[in-house]
Amino acid sequence: MLDKLAEVERRYMELDGMISDPQLLGHQREYSKLAKERSELEEIVLCYREWRKVEREIHDNRQLLEETDEAIRELAKEEVVALRERKETLENRLMILILPKDPNDARNVIVEIRAGTGGDEAALFTAELFRMFSRYD
Repeated sequence: MLDKLAEVERRYMELDGMISDPQLLGHQREYSKLAKERSELEEIVLCYREWRKVEREIHDNRQLLEETDEAIRELAKEEVVALRERKETLENRLMILILPKDPNDARNVIVEIRAGTGGDEAALFTAELFRMFSRYD
């Protein structure tokens, strides 16, 4: 997983450099394609960087556990526990983020909702169903 995340970060940095090229601004289609790919990778890269930061902080706090001062060791223990929870949360989020995207995810859909037989009850249910779908984001 870490190798894949490092590769995603490398590609993100590469895209960053390509987008900042002034010659690319003349080619709107290519620029749009690269900007879209970069924006898709951005959330993964930010989460991965946060995960690495938490890893470094855990390492630093483990070194503090070897201190002679009891207060510092106690604070380091508490922080390591909180950092481990944060690290686990980030790992779960990264696992979800690196799942392959379905090509149909970005497409729109048309849903037709009709009231069937049942009179007012069916119309009320249909209205609630429409309200639910229209508020879903």
